[in-house]
Amino acid sequence: VYKEWSLNDKVVRKIMSALANYNGVEVHRIDDPTGATDIALQTRVNKSNSLKADIHISIHQNAGGGTGTEVYWHTNGTAEDKKLASIVAPKLASKTGLRNRGVKTAQFAVLTCRATAILCEGGFMDTANDYAVITSDKGQQAYADAVVEGLVKYLGLTKKVQQPSQPSQPAQSQPSTSN
Repeated sequence: VYKEWSLNDKVVRKIMSALANYNGVEVHRIDDPTGATDIALQTRVNKSNSLKADIHISIHQNAGGGTGTEVYWHTNGTAEDKKLASIVAPKLASKTGLRNRGVKTAQFAVLTCRATAILCEGGFMDTANDYAVITSDKGQQAYADAVVEGLVKYLGLTKKVQQPSQPSQPAQSQPSTSN
């Protein structure tokens, strides 16, 4: 039995790891990364606002007897919120292999921050097929990849140039001379 936070945490960590490979990206977690404390929704909004975040993504898993993925933006949100949700939603379904339930609006408190904001639902914890995907490392990686690819497209991110590693040179021996 998995708690939603533990599944979300695995996806978030994969997203953060992948985004570390892109230029100009600074990632902040506004939940408790230990999972010990549930941070109040308004506190999360306040933290996002105080960080002056450009993008706010809330990662979740669904429940309630359904199947598939969804991406939400706030009912009173902006065209940019809708644009980001519209980029991420089809990627999330495609990457995970789950049904695309589409882009939806709701008045979720975490979407009231100043940043462009979306809330992603990766699948239904109470549906066998979705559960198999969202509890697997492969499914969690697919979820993370979809979010990262959506951000790359939306923000026009570029990968950091990897410096080729230099093979270590054996120490050169110096000829010795004796007089």
